Order: sequence, then structure tokens, then C-alpha cells
Amino acid sequence: MRQSTPRQSDATVFRIDGWQFDVAARDLTDGVRTRRLTPKAAAVLSVLAEADGQVVTRAELLDRVWPEIDICEEALTHSVAEIRRAMGDGGARRVIETVHGTGYRVRRALRADPGDVPPQPLDGEEDFDLDAYLDCREARRMCERDGERALGRAVELCATAVARAPRCTPILSEFAALTAMRRLYTGDGHAGLEDALSGADRAVALRPDLACGHISRGVVLAALGRKAASCAAFNQAIMRDPQDFQAHYDYARALFAFGALAQAARLAEYAAVLRAHDFRPLFMAAASWSALGEAGRAGSAALAGLSRLRPQLLSGEAGSRAESALGLFLALTGRYDEAYRTIADHESKRDSMLYYGVAAYAALGEVDTALDRLERVVDHGFRHADWLRADPTLAPLRNSPRYKRLMAALDPA
Repeated sequence: MRQSTPRQSDATVFRIDGWQFDVAARDLTDGVRTRRLTPKAAAVLSVLAEADGQVVTRAELLDRVWPEIDICEEALTHSVAEIRRAMGDGGARRVIETVHGTGYRVRRALRADPGDVPPQPLDGEEDFDLDAYLDCREARRMCERDGERALGRAVELCATAVARAPRCTPILSEFAALTAMRRLYTGDGHAGLEDALSGADRAVALRPDLACGHISRGVVLAALGRKAASCAAFNQAIMRDPQDFQAHYDYARALFAFGALAQAARLAEYAAVLRAHDFRPLFMAAASWSALGEAGRAGSAALAGLSRLRPQLLSGEAGSRAESALGLFLALTGRYDEAYRTIADHESKRDSMLYYGVAAYAALGEVDTALDRLERVVDHGFRHADWLRADPTLAPLRNSPRYKRLMAALDPA
């Protein structure tokens, strides 16, 4: 008779290959489907998840899941089969792998903080208000044109829309994402990230089958610095809609801020394919490839960005974001005289430079001028320390005591 006692997991939730496993509830969910395991199957999966990719022998599994009785190995085999059926686990890429003659192991399982776990679906019908929906679309368009200058008004529009349609996933998603951006780029909005996460959670709970709620969760969790949870949310969004521009672009931005530049560049390039007129993902790709020493790919991305940007500027339809980005694109393609003239012209028209201007001066080697602009941007509320830390275009500034003081003020920990 076995005398060992099963050890309880310190975490209540694991992420396993796109699934969330709630140990206490015995539930597996991928955001759309939920499967409840029998107690023994849940105990087997918990032991395997705790091992985090290491092989667990059959003897240890039997000792820990059936500690007080002698039982044949067939019971363990049935429990593993139940887990595999619940996960749709089959074919060449199995989540639960049999190690012949030894035992089993699971693909890497990450312990999840409670706040990182997608909410369960809510019952009841969604609200839909056409005017509220159109207000949110207008809010997004404003931000794409004018960047952080438009965030305050954009969040106000979304908040009004949420008040009119509090159970509409696209509306809640826009509110959550833009609220997080406002908090990072302007410093406005007391407890804004908590409000944003609540809105994103509600969006996912209402319609877990839509990409937009998962995108907004990814944006907010990235703003909170929770890389694993953010990536998991974006993965869910892409699985639901592989053609969604916003999923790929916002995921690229998150990876860029986390310093995963190669992945950010590749995702950004694909986002540029999905939206053929948008120059923003090409800026990210160009900066990332340049930092990685891929001069050819960086130059191609920058030239492609310029080809998209110039028609907008000539038509008079470009917003302040496009006007600011032009100087940086010119600097990245080595057209320094044009870059200087463009930046000077833009500064003469506006009271303050956008973040693109800081990066452009840094790329031109104008360290003091770039730091002047960066201090101004921070004074206006910029709080995205992770972005400053990761952005390769700011490399010329990082040895400056002024830059270090700015980073210490933004990120005192």
C-alpha cells in the first residue's frame, strides 16, 4: 500500500499550449470551449503541469494521484486518454507526450496569475447601438491619424459608447485598448489600466469567439508588463482571425516593447500586408531590423513606408502622426538633409513633437536635441518605460545622464 500524500499545486491555474487549466475547478478552456475533467484526470494533469516539461514516471503519477491504494496502470492510461480527448490532443504534435518505458511529460506549462486568466463566458444577449459603435470607430481613426494627441477625446467617445451599450464586445474592446494607451502615452486617467483590464475581461467574457476582446486584453496586459499573459491573449486573437490587422500590429508593438525585435519585425511586416496603406507597421519593422543588423531588410521596410506615407502627405489627408513619421523614415533611409528640413518644418507648425520626432533626432545623431524633445514628451505624460528601454532608435541616448534620470523617474523600481 502506498503511503505518500499528493502534493497540492501552489498555483490554481496553468497555461498549457493555448489552454487554461483551472486546477480547483478541474476546467480546461481555450476561451471558446470548456472541458471539465474527472477528479483523477485533473490530478494527473496537475502533476504533469507542475513538472513543467520534465518527465514524470508512471510510478510517481500512481503514487501521487492514487496514494492510498494499489491500482493497475490501466487507470493512469485512461486518465491520460481523457485529458488528450478534452484537449483534442492527437497527431504528430501531442501536448501530453508518452516517454516510452518511463512515463509522460506535458509541453511547457506556465503558472498564471489570477488576473491573467481569461474570464468565463457570460450568459445573455449583447447590446448593440449603431451610433455608439460608430463613435468607437471614429475614436480609433482619430488615434491612427493623430496618435497621442487624440487619445483623450478618443477615450471620452468610447466611454460614452460603453455607457450606451455596456454589453457590446467591439465597443468594450476599443474602450479598453485606448484607455491603456492613454495611460501609457499621456499619463491621464486615474487607475486607467485597472479600468482597461476590466473592460477587456468583460469583452472576452461576452464573446470569447471574437478576436477583438483578446486583442484588447493583450494590449492592456502588455501595458501592465505581463509578457506571458499578453502573448497568450494575442495568440488567442490570431487563432480566431488570422487576417485581423489590429491583432498582428498590436502584438508586434507589444513584442517590440518587450524587446523581442525579430518577432516584432516579422509580425509588423505581415500586418503591413494585411493593410496595404498603413505606414506604421513598416516603421516598426525598419527600426527592429536596423537594430538587429539586418540593413537590407531595414532599408526595404523604410522605403516601403515612405512609399505609403508620401501619397497621404501630398493629398493633404495625413494627420500629425504621418507628418512626424516622415522625418524618421528619411533618417532611416540615410536622407539626412531632407530629414532635418522635415523635422524643422513640422516643429514650426506644432507646439510639441510626437515621439517619432525624438526617434528621428536620435537617428540623426542629435543627442541633446533628442533628449530635449524626450523630456518634453515625458512632461506631457508619456509613461511607457518598457518602450523607451526597448526602442533601438534611442540607442544613441542611453549613455546620457539625462536619459538615465528620465528612466529613473519613469521607472523608479
